[in-house]
Amino acid sequence: LTLVGPAEVALGGGGADYRDSLVAEFGSVLGARLEFAGAEFDAEKLARRYGAMDMFCYPSLAEKGETFGIAVAEAMAAGCAPVVSGLACFADLVHDGDTGLVFDHAAPGADARLAEVLAQLIADPALRHAIAINAQAHVRRYDFSECARTVLAELTRLTAAAPAK
Repeated sequence: LTLVGPAEVALGGGGADYRDSLVAEFGSVLGARLEFAGAEFDAEKLARRYGAMDMFCYPSLAEKGETFGIAVAEAMAAGCAPVVSGLACFADLVHDGDTGLVFDHAAPGADARLAEVLAQLIADPALRHAIAINAQAHVRRYDFSECARTVLAELTRLTAAAPAK
């Protein structure tokens, strides 16, 4: 289990105390398999990290403050099966059971539900693979070249439909 991201609260992490509590709770079970990688801002290193993963989990609780979900899109593009919170910002990217799995982060027992969803993907390689393939295909629509083609096609359509003056 590799946790990638800052520990520092000012950078969006849960803080050193939270990181230490995770080590205290899970370190004895996971041992050296528990890694805290810290924040990664180098695009090439981040792409390699995404490419080495089967699953990507983004269990945000931020009802406000999250945007499109670029980290989720990057992971999907690299072939990861995503697991995300049921936040509106992820709705265009992750369709539950098709391009990823969504858990209800606001419901009682959200932590148990997240664990169930992760366990489901871990236990079912065929599902994980199918979701990853669907996710990778779906997220291509957000590639720069695809977005540019869509915008140009719309502009062409709109200008062709405009009455001559």
